[in-house]
Amino acid sequence: MMKIGTIVLFLVTILVLWNRFGPSMVDTSEVDFTKAVIIDVRSPGEFSGGHVDGAINLPIDTITAEKIGKVIQPDQTIILYCHSGGRASVVKKRMKTWGFTNVYNLKTQSGVEQSLQ
Repeated sequence: MMKIGTIVLFLVTILVLWNRFGPSMVDTSEVDFTKAVIIDVRSPGEFSGGHVDGAINLPIDTITAEKIGKVIQPDQTIILYCHSGGRASVVKKRMKTWGFTNVYNLKTQSGVEQSLQ
């Protein structure tokens, strides 16, 4: 019989893999990427290791409504990404509560780059 810890580990592994490799489920067909602001919410170290051209680095642990409001209007199209989509999802929820209305989580750098093609 499987122990509870093994079952939990299995379920967490499935969830991580789904989040990383599963479909993005984001409809970007009407997004004008030429006018979108792309925000990388990873750490500065991750950002310096490679990022989407033109992306702004606003790490999840330092982003505030005041900081983001200085560079982005609430109705602008905003594209978020990180390593796997988890941090971008948290920031998207925060931004919605701060009044930003057009926010998309494209999960990863490659997800953004594929959408830009």
